[in-house]
Amino acid sequence: MINGKENLFSYLIIEFPGFKKQWESEDNYNINEDGSYTTAGLCAEFSQFYIDAFDLIDKHHKEKLFSEIEFVLTKPRVGDDLLELTSSIKSCFLENISRTEAGEASKTYMGNATRQFFDRWHVYP
Repeated sequence: MINGKENLFSYLIIEFPGFKKQWESEDNYNINEDGSYTTAGLCAEFSQFYIDAFDLIDKHHKEKLFSEIEFVLTKPRVGDDLLELTSSIKSCFLENISRTEAGEASKTYMGNATRQFFDRWHVYP
């Protein structure tokens, strides 16, 4: 169950091992000099990984990712951590993958709440 920034980070690193390399690269501008990061920065960096690696990610991991996202988006928003998590997933992952081939192909994995938000941003030829 993802319920905050640290849980999300652990989930992404464990489920998407290739993301760890990208996260730790010198090109990652979402990590501050002191090693800290925001939930939004984590989601933004993962969105780029997801778009670039979409064809390499197996169906099971995509299904599980969007199941987790659906859980977060439908969970009652109690506390600042969940509000930040929900906002970051929406604005820094779902919006970022919209209008991409990866976003279009991901629609089949999305639950109702995820798809309802995504469809407001996603326009694909």
